[in-house]
Amino acid sequence: MKLLIRADASATIGSGHIVRCMTLARALLASGVESTFVCKPATGDLNGLIQDQGFVVHRHRPPNETSIGDAQALFELIEQEGLQPDRILVDHYGLGGDWEELLERVCPVMAIDDTAERNHAADILLDQNLVANYQTRYDTLTNPSCHRLLGPEYALLQPEYAALRPQAKAREGPVRRILLYFGATDNHGLNELALRALLHTCSDQVQIDLVLPQSIADQSRILALASDSPTIRCHSGLRSLAHLYLHADFAIGAAGSSSWERLCLGVPSIAISVADNQIPIAEELHARGLLNWLGQANAIDEATLRVAIAKVVKEGLDPAWSKNCMTVVDGRGTARVCAVLTAEREVAIVARLATPMDEARILRWANDVETRRNALSTRQIGAQEHSSWFGRILADQATVRMFVLETDGGAELGQVRFQRQESRWEIHYGLAPEFRGRHLAAKCLTAAIQAFRLERANPVLFGQVKATNPRSIRVFESIGFTRARVNGDVIEYVSSLIH
Repeated sequence: MKLLIRADASATIGSGHIVRCMTLARALLASGVESTFVCKPATGDLNGLIQDQGFVVHRHRPPNETSIGDAQALFELIEQEGLQPDRILVDHYGLGGDWEELLERVCPVMAIDDTAERNHAADILLDQNLVANYQTRYDTLTNPSCHRLLGPEYALLQPEYAALRPQAKAREGPVRRILLYFGATDNHGLNELALRALLHTCSDQVQIDLVLPQSIADQSRILALASDSPTIRCHSGLRSLAHLYLHADFAIGAAGSSSWERLCLGVPSIAISVADNQIPIAEELHARGLLNWLGQANAIDEATLRVAIAKVVKEGLDPAWSKNCMTVVDGRGTARVCAVLTAEREVAIVARLATPMDEARILRWANDVETRRNALSTRQIGAQEHSSWFGRILADQATVRMFVLETDGGAELGQVRFQRQESRWEIHYGLAPEFRGRHLAAKCLTAAIQAFRLERANPVLFGQVKATNPRSIRVFESIGFTRARVNGDVIEYVSSLIH
């Protein structure tokens, strides 16, 4: 598979688009996906860094700044260079539905967005952000057939975060180490402002890790401040901050993509939004008690920071804050997105028992339009109703077992539930909508049945399928189930053993 990535970085727009695209491109290498970048040259771009990571970069110079002009120039580049992509990934606020619609003529398009302010024609949309209406805000902006990957379970984090997460502990008690990082650019002077506030507020017992952009206007003043204090360690040019976050008790930073890194490793934080699109994220994370949002960068002064820092240093850290952070981001978002792009019937599938962490995900799968249409009961399921039901399912080990099927990289593909009905066990299953049409259902069912048979010797299994659901009919028949009886528009399939 060949992936063409259209994204930019500059001193003005920052590095976030390129960084997350590179994270995805590196992860896709393991699946044999070859990624090529198309980027505009600009002051502060990351084109050299992309090349240093081993990827080809084509310098993109469209004749004008319009979305259509960009698309037409990309058409020409694809033809001139003989690129022949199998999919195009676009991560760019200036390129919307008209751009995507034109490029869909070449191959399928996946779009990454953060703002929900423009239409999309892509067949896959990724928005990793947690805002108040994150599950519904694209309802009128995407095609009905678009697979939407929404929320921080799809956060494109570097692999170090998932790898280090088991080592992350709930932070509690005194603050001994603080990480200060405001991203690859600092147009508001926040690094110096926060550093002065920390030096005024914290004792010599608190270590400060300061991560500076490689290009920053006031760097000399910041380095002078740091040199006067033995408790400050300066870092620059790091590929990942995962190890620094792992060892930090607390962090101060922007309310953008680094929020997901902090949450993944359970780091409580003070956040300042440095762009308008960060405000809805900061508001929601603050409302959920996941961070302390102080406001927009242009409204923050040193006194405000001093007060916020002093409160944390004086009171210490409540472990509930850190534990709450870790419930939101598990670090496997990149693996999930990779699976959406690459998973086919050859993928290795693992069956595990469902846990409380699966509740929201399984409700989303259950309420998918096609799932409800093919279910024996077609009504939408309420969140409270589902929560009560799911709690009973997990508690009742005698008469029900629910398995989640996932790739060996930890991407969830669907669920299979075995419900005892007298001497038999009824099978209920569902695939995540984004994995339909990949020939995975039969393999998921087989993996779940094999796992279930390790718990129950030779169980008698059956499933009920609507006669109007040919896809599920083919699935049951393909794994050796036979048609037992027809009751109205419902067909019952039975099998006592799966080989």
